[in-house]
Amino acid sequence: MKKLTLLAVSGALAVSGFSQDSVQLKSLTGAEKAQINKEVNSALQQWEKAFNAKDPIALANLYDLNTDVIYDDDVHHRSRQSMLKRFQERFRKEPNLRQKITEVQRTISSAHVVIETGVWENTGASDLSRPPRGRYSCTWMKKGQEWLIVHDRAWAMAKENDRSELRTRDQLSKHVHEFFEAFARNDVKFLKEFFAEDVKVIINGTTVAISRKDYLVRVNHLVNTLFKDIRFEKVHVHTNYFSPNSLASDGKTFGDLRPSTIWTNAWADFSRIGRSTMREQVNGVHLDFRWENGKVVGMLVYGEVTFTKEEEAAFQASLGAHATVADSEHYKVEFENEYVKVIRVKYGPKEKSPIHSHGKLVGVHLTDAKAKFTPKGGEAEIRDIKSGNIGGGPAVDHTVENLTDKNWETILVEFKKKYPHSVSKLKLDATIVDSNHYKVEIENDWVRVIRAKYGPNDESVMHEHNPGVVVFLSNTKHQLINEDGSKINSDFKAGHVIWADAVTHKGINLENEPLELVFFELK
Repeated sequence: MKKLTLLAVSGALAVSGFSQDSVQLKSLTGAEKAQINKEVNSALQQWEKAFNAKDPIALANLYDLNTDVIYDDDVHHRSRQSMLKRFQERFRKEPNLRQKITEVQRTISSAHVVIETGVWENTGASDLSRPPRGRYSCTWMKKGQEWLIVHDRAWAMAKENDRSELRTRDQLSKHVHEFFEAFARNDVKFLKEFFAEDVKVIINGTTVAISRKDYLVRVNHLVNTLFKDIRFEKVHVHTNYFSPNSLASDGKTFGDLRPSTIWTNAWADFSRIGRSTMREQVNGVHLDFRWENGKVVGMLVYGEVTFTKEEEAAFQASLGAHATVADSEHYKVEFENEYVKVIRVKYGPKEKSPIHSHGKLVGVHLTDAKAKFTPKGGEAEIRDIKSGNIGGGPAVDHTVENLTDKNWETILVEFKKKYPHSVSKLKLDATIVDSNHYKVEIENDWVRVIRAKYGPNDESVMHEHNPGVVVFLSNTKHQLINEDGSKINSDFKAGHVIWADAVTHKGINLENEPLELVFFELK
């Protein structure tokens, strides 16, 4: 069977067809209370007898037609019929289940209403994920000559200090089932909610991601570049809620390691088809998820990785030579460091490139153009380009053709390595403290592209940037004042490109003309 407030009692009375006016509020004699207690005790004994006899009909008949019940499985039942189905299903799955009710206490509110609390304990259960013991609070109401349950709540008792719990139907286990589906379809929204920002992912003992951003990049590569038709089958999931006094390792308890330890373990058959080799592979995979505050902070993956390595090698082999190698006439490296490769692109009138490749990139056009882009194995796309336009995309193999009679120039920024410090940590983020001058136009997991505009002789406030690439779209003379008071004067022509380190400063446009630039800020 199964905390009750006065409001809940009132609601139960109203739902069950009894107004508060109809409840007998007169003081009851000791004899009357003893008789009521005897009658309710008899009803409780009927309940326990019917439960242990696996008699769902007799059990259900002890509930009001419009009963309101929530037991430890958190399912809300609002009728006798719903309770009948609940008991039928429970006894079908648990034929040896028995329940004992103890520590019963009652508050007799009137001749027709009794509030009862107690402890329930199950034995013979086959579903060991369900709690074996708990408390309940129910409201009995007398209708005619019968005492019926109109309101019932039950919950599991806190586990013993040295006892851990393993569950399969809890919310965390269900969430991991959903993870497999979300992974297969690269559901970024779900994955962002599922993983903590600083999640650490380890595959077969090798760390592959130290943040949610890192791992989402990996998932995107696996789902959209390496594999297709991804399926997880024969999935089993259970979650361990470890007691602080349970032994962990090296003689330490889980309580020695952290205040709370929850791990979800999962097994599945991982099926996918390689996009480059068109081979199908199925292998078992095991994943462990550690939870804190409802999010996964650590994930361990164990499984066969040879197929993934072979598919990655086949994908890389299928790529054309990089643009700066295959077409050095049109693509020249402006500068390069551990994070980026900056390329200046110049096409003459009607010029066309051979097949070549790019890594994931963003860029800004310095001139107007009309160009045709033909990806390897795909359909051509014609784009009308305006000077100052910003664009970007994933790694690609393609040919490019300038369809105009004019020269076309572009700056591309390809990404090699993620910057370790997030822009979210900036205390004086330029786009927040100086949004009049700095506005984000494009943002992804690697970079945010900011367009900065200053009026003639305009001045910004003190602000902060991560490092990145600056492309000047107008001729400029400006002064930068660093937070230590030092000053730097600069004079650049439109189209000039520089690398800017992380810095806190403010800027002053020294010209009587507007200043415009694009800043590719690493995230």
